[in-house]
Amino acid sequence: MRVRGYEITYPRILLAVLVVTIVTAGGVGLSTSSTAFDTYNPGWDGTSELRDVAAANASVEIEQSTVAYTQQSPNTTTAFIISPTTSYAGTDDERIASFLSQGGTVVVASDFDSHTNPLLAQLGVETRFNQQLVRDERHYFRGPDLPVATNISSTPLLENVSRLTLNHGTTLTPGPNSTTLTTTSEFAYLDVNQNGSLDANESLSERPVVVRESYGSGAVILVSDPSIFINAMLDAPDNRRFAKNLAADADTVVFDYSHRTGIPLAVGIVLSIADSPLLQFLVITVLVGVCATAWTRRGLTLWWRDPSPAADLTDPGLSHTEITARITARHPEWDDDRIERVARGIMSDESNEGKE
Repeated sequence: MRVRGYEITYPRILLAVLVVTIVTAGGVGLSTSSTAFDTYNPGWDGTSELRDVAAANASVEIEQSTVAYTQQSPNTTTAFIISPTTSYAGTDDERIASFLSQGGTVVVASDFDSHTNPLLAQLGVETRFNQQLVRDERHYFRGPDLPVATNISSTPLLENVSRLTLNHGTTLTPGPNSTTLTTTSEFAYLDVNQNGSLDANESLSERPVVVRESYGSGAVILVSDPSIFINAMLDAPDNRRFAKNLAADADTVVFDYSHRTGIPLAVGIVLSIADSPLLQFLVITVLVGVCATAWTRRGLTLWWRDPSPAADLTDPGLSHTEITARITARHPEWDDDRIERVARGIMSDESNEGKE
């Protein structure tokens, strides 16, 4: 089969399908992540659903730099810092501190990483993550390592929340000026030696898992298990509602990925361009240059021309003179010798097809 003079065969069709499949798969791979807690990770340990929850009522921004804290309206913005993988340094803490002092809210969700407590110390926040596994053999979701926090304070942040479900989380040591919003049941304990059982040196007690600490005109909300927000746990009781409440009063929700790895390559490039006026100018300049160059090329100009003067050259029954006339109409820039060679080639192809 021929289309506009081009032979379409089954191998070529299969090749085209393969190319489209590879390009599509590559695009998906470059725009998704498999890193835990990443908002572009749709897997069980990603937080893509948390991003959707926030986007239901607010503008969502994924940020790769703490400069973003200086570009937001603090009173209407809630930022999420989820289990950072690198240390905050330099002026990072100053930007966050200024954001908080002016009325911003920062949700810090962590458990065992080595970067969150130092950040809290830099900010002057007094609450700390214990970084020891909390278990509850009486009140749990699917096992003692998934304890259910049953003591819920009456506060807008916990409206319509009767419990929270952890997944291998820890607990918090509240600062003197903080408020405990949620605790485990009285049967929870810290598994200090991680042997999966209650030992003589491990005691049962209610243990804080959500704490609010005021900071200037703003507040830090500390959550002792980032797994509350992953896709696999968001529908455990009552994690999704808690996530909605955290974002409910914000016009903008910022996911601070300035100190987390795993942002997909394509997303990272787009975010970098969006954050840099210089890169935006360069990209626009390059695109305009490419389009201008392509537009002036004779081949592109001819491709857009009305094809009616030079209908399909392979119409059956065309004579050599008619084919030559149509080639000339389509390619007026060709010389006579080239037109003649192409016309003979077409006539030869049609003759061969008639013999098959």
